Amino acid sequence: MPSQQLGKRQVDVSKVILYWKIHENSCPKRRTPFMNDDSALCLFKDAYNRGIDTWDITNCCSNGKSETLMGRALTEHQIPRTRAVIMTKLGIPSSIDVRCPVGTLRQLVLDAVEASLRRLKTQYIDVLKVHYIQRADPRVLMRVLNELVQVGKVNYLCASNMCCWQLAKLHYEAKMKDWATFALSRGPYNLLYREGEREIYPFCKAEGIGLVAWDPLAEGLLIEQHSRINESPRYRWGVAQNERIVARLREIARVRQWSMHTCAIAWVLRKKICVSVGMHDINNSAWEAVRVCMDLPGVTVLEEEYRYIPVHAVQPIEDE
Repeated sequence: MPSQQLGKRQVDVSKVILYWKIHENSCPKRRTPFMNDDSALCLFKDAYNRGIDTWDITNCCSNGKSETLMGRALTEHQIPRTRAVIMTKLGIPSSIDVRCPVGTLRQLVLDAVEASLRRLKTQYIDVLKVHYIQRADPRVLMRVLNELVQVGKVNYLCASNMCCWQLAKLHYEAKMKDWATFALSRGPYNLLYREGEREIYPFCKAEGIGLVAWDPLAEGLLIEQHSRINESPRYRWGVAQNERIVARLREIARVRQWSMHTCAIAWVLRKKICVSVGMHDINNSAWEAVRVCMDLPGVTVLEEEYRYIPVHAVQPIEDE
């Protein structure tokens, strides 16, 4: 699996990232199948053996079980810590009321990172994903994040699921004070949802912030895993448009003898964006997407049906 250096910080990650999300039981709302610990560890080992050394973890499901299993995997499979790139989330709910003394937010952040380090059984986090925290003082938040970078507990900061104005507000707060700024931005991006192209992607390009996309298969709609294309709030705005795009994807895949899975991921990779693929979607098609090349005519055919839709505030629709 080839790697790619993202942004001006040249954060080195694998082109396909394993999105590591573990539930104690099945989650019908998010269509996430249940996977027991042994199966998850075997999948992890297989992905690592095939070159995926970057793992995008969520710690909000099942009391941080994903982080706990990641710590087990590193130990049991004897993987050198320097060979792994761990992306995990700052474990503070984005809806928490932080209209409280300054020290409270700072302590919440420090405690959350320490808890993640204990579960991961490691001394540092490669990439800390930060969601926008409503009503938080940008100065207080960015100062404590800078402290974590300075002491070596976090290597890079990643803005996750932020609107452009939110990222800019935090990024410039840190930049003006010469603190650690965001090295990466992470959000939903696929053939059916390209709203990032309007504002946040141009902003990131101008600031040298690397891009990571999650949900490359549009919750399975792009591989026709689910027939009701209007079930998701993120995709209900352009049902007819989405159906036309899926039809084009199906035809491109047929002509090129690729799977729709491969075709959808190859389109994202063509944009020089690394893609975070769900652990239940990691299969031969994901690896094939790295080996094939989506040419410009194919890109044009897949993109020309898209019309920008009302900007959807992604914060309430958590991937994690």
